[in-house]
Amino acid sequence: MPKPSANTDPIRMLQIDKALAELRMLRQSGNIDQAAQGVAAIVQAEPNHVGALRLMASLAMQTGTPTIAIGALSHALANGPRSMELLLELGDALNAGKQPAEAVSAYKQALAIRPKDGTAFRGLAQAQLDMGNRAEALKSFRKTLSILPYDKYSAHMIAALSGENTATSTSYVPELFDTYADQFDEHLTGTLEYHVPETIREIVIQSAATNPIRNLLDLGCGTGLVGAALHDLVPEMDGIDISHQMVRKARDRNIYRHLRTGDVTTVLAADPELAGPYDLITAADVFIYVGALDASFAAVASRLSPNGLFAFTVETAEGHDLALRSSGRFGHPPAYVADISSQHGLHIVQQQAIAIRQERNLPIPGELYLLSLA
Repeated sequence: MPKPSANTDPIRMLQIDKALAELRMLRQSGNIDQAAQGVAAIVQAEPNHVGALRLMASLAMQTGTPTIAIGALSHALANGPRSMELLLELGDALNAGKQPAEAVSAYKQALAIRPKDGTAFRGLAQAQLDMGNRAEALKSFRKTLSILPYDKYSAHMIAALSGENTATSTSYVPELFDTYADQFDEHLTGTLEYHVPETIREIVIQSAATNPIRNLLDLGCGTGLVGAALHDLVPEMDGIDISHQMVRKARDRNIYRHLRTGDVTTVLAADPELAGPYDLITAADVFIYVGALDASFAAVASRLSPNGLFAFTVETAEGHDLALRSSGRFGHPPAYVADISSQHGLHIVQQQAIAIRQERNLPIPGELYLLSLA
């Protein structure tokens, strides 16, 4: 039986609800620490208050401490009704806390309450994928899409897991970045502590001492962060990005000679103005959304000048094969990168472990590679 609160005075409960509403407003205004302190005080006084426990969990997820969220939600479930919302939130926290087996259990309990809930199936699919169960994850993503037919993330994951490309699946990445374009620079370089362009700049300065870099092809140029980091070093720069809104922001910088919108390999195959040769080609945080790199590396190798360099980043993975992650991104093991580079006559000049960005206040491990024609 659920345990009652130590204080069931309705006036006291109304006071707590009012305090929680004020704490939610504090959170919305960016006062996260103050909100967290306030909700902790409420939970200390009323340890079984579901609303307070849910707010504590939500703040913990926002600040990258899923363990606290798991504890708060588990306590709420143990001392109150097993609601659909609590089970979904617990599943999300368990996924974030890298406990996919426990997350599967939470989502299945949620589906027992509401068997046709697309959000629960999507979370279940993510947990199954994180457990390495691709076949079950594919089934769950397909179930999600049957319930939520406009869920472009699930369509993207189905395409990645099955090899089926559809209009919906191929629109996921461009639409993701179209909606992100106006906040992209501030969020990426500030909140997510993204410094890849500066690292590429250091490599360019070192390389330019012996081999002048006259032109650049910036693959997945986004808003032009790499171009902005290099424009005083490289006289001519061209860029391609899949997002119209990202290209619009890059054009506002007025530093690129040619800018094109579309899939990198498709644009390169059709546009003679981007035929090169280029002294430098970059792809900062691009291949994490591409997956297989054969076509991209073939296009790069055909456009590099004899002494040209190719600088790019990937998220690190183990083993020899691509790793599709529940984030919707891919990890590329060093063995895979070495094999694909060799197949296209590219030589690894430099390989550097870096933290690509922060995610839930934790660094995403990656590699920055510098390649040249062998």
